[in-house]
Amino acid sequence: MSLRAWCWIGVIGCSLLPRAARAGNDDELLVGNQAAMLGGAVIATVNDSSATWYNPAGLGSVDRDQFDISATVYTLRSYTVPKFLATPSGAYANGSVTEFVVAPTQIAYVRRLSDKTALGFGYFVPKASNFVLRENLTDAEGNPPSQWQLAAAGADTQHIGALAVGTRLRSNLRLGASLLGGYAASVASASLFGSVSPDGSTPEASSAISTVATGSRFSLQVALGMQWQLSPQLTLGASLRTPELQLHASENNNYNVSVTSLLKPLDPQFGATAREEVQSVGPDLVKAGRAAVSVSYGYAFGWVTAELDIQPGLHRERVGVNRKAVWNARLGWYHILSPVLSFGLGLFTDRSSDAEAYSLLEGTGHFYGGTAGIELSNEHLLAATERATSLTFKSVFALRYAFTSGDFGRIVGDPERFPDPFLTERGDIYIHELGLYVGGGMRF
Repeated sequence: MSLRAWCWIGVIGCSLLPRAARAGNDDELLVGNQAAMLGGAVIATVNDSSATWYNPAGLGSVDRDQFDISATVYTLRSYTVPKFLATPSGAYANGSVTEFVVAPTQIAYVRRLSDKTALGFGYFVPKASNFVLRENLTDAEGNPPSQWQLAAAGADTQHIGALAVGTRLRSNLRLGASLLGGYAASVASASLFGSVSPDGSTPEASSAISTVATGSRFSLQVALGMQWQLSPQLTLGASLRTPELQLHASENNNYNVSVTSLLKPLDPQFGATAREEVQSVGPDLVKAGRAAVSVSYGYAFGWVTAELDIQPGLHRERVGVNRKAVWNARLGWYHILSPVLSFGLGLFTDRSSDAEAYSLLEGTGHFYGGTAGIELSNEHLLAATERATSLTFKSVFALRYAFTSGDFGRIVGDPERFPDPFLTERGDIYIHELGLYVGGGMRF
């Protein structure tokens, strides 16, 4: 097999080393009840168990033990790639995928250690995708006529376990720190087939490529946070994440290639080929860290908050990391209508940090979107003999929408290039995401 072709196949194989996102980027799924309503704009105001993830300083304002869970996040994604599968003669087939993801994004518990200090434990799923793509193309008008087929499937999930502590140093100043341990897993498969029929009936040359790849990664990161109430109305928040340290990553890629041709003699390096690659990578940096600042203005019945975060670029060829510096902004509004009902609105960006615009079956794009949600509170008074005076249940329902128009690697099948007929070219991709967040919590 030619070096170019082997490189082409290798791109199809999945990699747990950071890559371009098919769905969202680093903030693919919003975790936590408050974040789901406010577009993730919670660094200055978060005071529930999701502070373990967003800003551990928020644990210093927790006045009761808490348990929060997102029962489920339902996400519907629609992908469209115009002229995804094409030939030089102008024939093409558009690529279209509808993906449905169901994921519990948060299970978290906060335990008060004192009036000023609280300990948080959390399990989070900030990324999840599962897609299947099939496309066929018949070019009856080409010279020679040809047929092309592509099938691809993949699934990626990231799991984060967190341990955090937050404390109130003064009445207006809170600090916190958290330790984040990550596990990511992915599986991907792809197969491509192309054939030419000069007489329009019997194939006289064909090329078939298939690959299956699995990968996993373990990582570690530390987060620091601060919330400083400058006045009764104005609160400043900041969070800092250290560079993410990959502890260990492994990949297993299986390639199969079969080429036949009656049109011209085959090069000896072509024909039926099977190959397996196993790769393990030890400790290395995979992200350069992340810093965010936020300001919140409170009023009698809620608050408005805005925040900005920045991620430096990072290039680590050894582990396949090529990230550029990227910024994101978020805006949120939380309003209390009554002791029972509150609502939240949010706007956010989820910009890509991938330095490459596209590759085969991968792409990049900046996501922009908004959220809207409601929070229902139901308080039950307890007996005087109980440690707590009341038990409060919270339910959150929120919608999230995001859109991107980005770059994607479309496939061109060229009959003149047999036995190596596949090319990758830049194409457009349009992705719509619509998610329903259902969460709940208990204060006791």
